[in-house]
Amino acid sequence: MLGRSVSRQLAYQIANSSSRPKAPGGLVSWPLRSLAPAMDSISGPVAASSVARNSFKVTKGAVITKASLQTFRAFSTHWGGNDQTGSDAMAHNTDKLQFAAPWDIAAALGILSRLPVRIDTDRATARGAASAWAYPFAGMILGALACAIGQIALWLGLPNGLAAGLSLAALVIITGAMHEDGLADTADGLWGGWDKNHRLKIMKDSHTGVYGVLALTLGLGLRWQALTLIIDHGALWPGVLAIAMLSRAAMVPVMAGLPHARDEGLSQSVGRPDTTTSLIAIAIATFACMILLHSSGLWLLASALLATLTCAAIAKAKIEGQTGDILGATQQINEISMLLTLAALFS
Repeated sequence: MLGRSVSRQLAYQIANSSSRPKAPGGLVSWPLRSLAPAMDSISGPVAASSVARNSFKVTKGAVITKASLQTFRAFSTHWGGNDQTGSDAMAHNTDKLQFAAPWDIAAALGILSRLPVRIDTDRATARGAASAWAYPFAGMILGALACAIGQIALWLGLPNGLAAGLSLAALVIITGAMHEDGLADTADGLWGGWDKNHRLKIMKDSHTGVYGVLALTLGLGLRWQALTLIIDHGALWPGVLAIAMLSRAAMVPVMAGLPHARDEGLSQSVGRPDTTTSLIAIAIATFACMILLHSSGLWLLASALLATLTCAAIAKAKIEGQTGDILGATQQINEISMLLTLAALFS
């Protein structure tokens, strides 16, 4: 059991190495200085070469070389007595290099909601930020659930204001209020601290201060009033779906464009997507927005662009990067700004 645990942990380190290449077939290093004695028991020039360089390398090219694969399997067998673990790790590493995987949407839902989604945890973890292109689809599902609650309320004869409130409550519940929590922590930290370290310390604190309470109160109030006006004009479904997708797509370029402000936390564990992943997420959300809202979607896109750039600029100036709280606040600011934009268009 210990051997298998060590092999799986090392395989995970390969798949999530911060120095991993952006394109398939690059060079990935795996330091083995502390484990070099274990490799001595593996015969052959492959092991000798690996120990000499103190690293395990996957050579350049579209196909993993046979020698590299044998080295990895031999090492896995030495520790765990079963080379299946090594093969699984190789499969997960290959998943990491895929443009898109079938479980990316489920992985995105697992990160952005509290829905009981069944996923392959190892594969989803190995994909990391590469699955961020699916954030708009996760937003579409969450938005559809919120719309369904609001629609049921309207069918039952409840006024538009209560239907809007129930839709927002549904969003808060199924997301675990994670974005609202990010908004509150960001408001407390960025405006309650005097330097980067103090701001990050406040953001990590579980207590909510005055800035956080005000941000939550004003944010929920504005969202409620704006959504009520949107429902008054019969645009519950297209409005909520478009905004839910765009606001979650907005997190992806912030993840990609800003470095991690700290060496721990949700954002750091997920990683940073590449530019292509960001563009795909934006393209998906933009296409859906234009289909759902036609020309009105252009105003939402402008609003989202302004909100995202503002959030990124403030985060860069205050803490020199992004965290999970910054991403949550980005989603909330985008949602608020787009709801207000759409309500203004309808009024």
